[in-house]
Amino acid sequence: MRPVPVVGVVGFLFLLSGCVGAGEEGTPQGVDVSNTGDLKLEVIAAPAAPEVRTTLAAPQWQMGEWWTYRLVDGFTGTTYEFTRIVTGTEGGNFLVGMPRDQFQNAIMVLHIPGFGEVNRADLSFEIHDFKFQPLKFPLTAGDEWDSAFEGPQIHVKVLSVTEKTAEVQVTGSQNMNLTYDAELGEISKLAIDRYATYEVVGHGIGYEGMVTVPHMHDIVFQHFRLGGVLGTGGTPLPVANLPLQPSNTDTVEVGATYDRVSFTIILGSVLPNADSPEGYYSLKATAPDGKVFENSATPADGTGLKIWFYQQDMPGGTWKFEHVAGGPGITLAEGIAYHMYDVDMPSGRVMPSMGKHHHGG
Repeated sequence: MRPVPVVGVVGFLFLLSGCVGAGEEGTPQGVDVSNTGDLKLEVIAAPAAPEVRTTLAAPQWQMGEWWTYRLVDGFTGTTYEFTRIVTGTEGGNFLVGMPRDQFQNAIMVLHIPGFGEVNRADLSFEIHDFKFQPLKFPLTAGDEWDSAFEGPQIHVKVLSVTEKTAEVQVTGSQNMNLTYDAELGEISKLAIDRYATYEVVGHGIGYEGMVTVPHMHDIVFQHFRLGGVLGTGGTPLPVANLPLQPSNTDTVEVGATYDRVSFTIILGSVLPNADSPEGYYSLKATAPDGKVFENSATPADGTGLKIWFYQQDMPGGTWKFEHVAGGPGITLAEGIAYHMYDVDMPSGRVMPSMGKHHHGG
């Protein structure tokens, strides 16, 4: 696992986990503002004639259209392959999910590409409860607009356009480059500096099987400590002799209507110098049902960050996070909660669920 380049501790924190705090309208983390999350899926009718896709208009995704991606996590170098499937529409959004038996929590926490609701007009989607809009149709060379990535502002510029492809550059809180492929109806390549890269390695229409749609997802906790610097919900921790000092604790209330939370625990030094003291880091997350997720990182584990991904079904209630950041590094827990719907494809039927918060039928 390689160290992550760092341009400053605070800058690193924003690179790693985006804007820490309330949502765009000031919604406290952990509060479910989406009522019951009832899904109103509408089946997409088959087109009378094949769609001719160009960069002049947003693609009209089809029922069961799918893309397979190869994504490389820029923090650890881990490669993931996964499939994204259109299950229907809901108002102005496409509804997009993963195969139920291949659902990957890492992809939910890494946020790209978009799952759940994807805007039909511009293929934008929410990341950390902020709209991420890297495309605007018709795609025209020289067009520019502002958007957000995990909260902080970004600036988008279309560099070049042909009938079938467009090259787009993003600068600001995150720098990225992407290629839009009109025939795929999707961003075929995306590279975000020191964050992640992906490319589409497969595409088709007519997916068959059960698809899980993470509907109306929200960031419900994002709590961290930076050893010797700062922390949310507590006083700064000194960089010395931990874990002998007491841990620092957060509690978070997660809304009762959510069906699942996909979350990560991230630990380790943020120093780029592999010869620097690495310190000791641990984080213990206790779910409302008492289940414990606990990890630690020591110099024996090597330099750089250690990242684990988990899920917890029926996550509503009080979560407890106990941090120890003993060194020039970070402990972070970040969770994305959502209402979970299984959709049978190609029929588009929303399946009943055993979850008491689930509203399929």
